[in-house]
Amino acid sequence: MEIQEIMQPNVYCAGAEMAVKDLYLALLANEITGAPVLDENDYLVGVVSMVDVARCAAGKIGPGKVDYHSHPKASSGTELEHSSNLDDKTVGDIMTPCIHQVSMTSSIEEALDIVLEEDIHRVVVTHRGHVVGIVTAGDMLRAFREMLRERSGQQ
Repeated sequence: MEIQEIMQPNVYCAGAEMAVKDLYLALLANEITGAPVLDENDYLVGVVSMVDVARCAAGKIGPGKVDYHSHPKASSGTELEHSSNLDDKTVGDIMTPCIHQVSMTSSIEEALDIVLEEDIHRVVVTHRGHVVGIVTAGDMLRAFREMLRERSGQQ
């Protein structure tokens, strides 16, 4: 089974120049926890998640280091929205430039291997550098469940 059979084709993407505060509100409005990041030509340049937003709000001071004392309650929605650390940062400042992606003709197994090896929740589906879909761990589990049901029905 190919990824294009289970991918979600309607993907919210953030722009690299978007303000982090706007990203935060967009993720909440779309009820998602992360998004691919595009440059000004709509090419995939990274991924960003709510964890990245929280790290920014908490005062990230270096790779993997967060100053939790400056914003002790930065984990709740209200504090995140009003954090001064979000005011002058862009998505490009906080995104992860390491992109885990597959093509539309990749197998589910290829995407699942990436999810398991990298301990991530989503894989971006691209065609010629442009985002055409996204596959989450949940999408893959649903496909696996369907395959199991088909097998048990055949026996």
